[in-house]
Amino acid sequence: MANILVIDDDLATLSLLRRWLTMDGYEFSLAMNGEDGLIAFQTEKPELVFTDMFMPDMNGEKVIQRIRAMDTDCPIIACSGGGLMMGTDILANALASGANFTLTKPFSHRDLTKVLNQVFGKTSTKREQ
Repeated sequence: MANILVIDDDLATLSLLRRWLTMDGYEFSLAMNGEDGLIAFQTEKPELVFTDMFMPDMNGEKVIQRIRAMDTDCPIIACSGGGLMMGTDILANALASGANFTLTKPFSHRDLTKVLNQVFGKTSTKREQ
């Protein structure tokens, strides 16, 4: 099964993603900030990156830009619950920076499954919630 790198500083989100990805049979690694995420990206060569947009030290937009500088093909899913920040749509910025897909927090297992199915070309999963 595909290897996914999850970059998010929120423990509740990491816990939820850990549960859903395990349930769906994905291999994954977790990073709690952008710097650690970039190191993991270089060493682990994931097949997909899932990144939050709001993180301390390095935000998701910078993470996406740096990943795109290293790899133009790896699919990236950006997520945020922030909506507008200083009049700018955060998820629109994620797409402009190179993300392929976006999810608005809070998202459901079904929302995540739909995006993962698009990325990996699946038409169904063993379990959707």
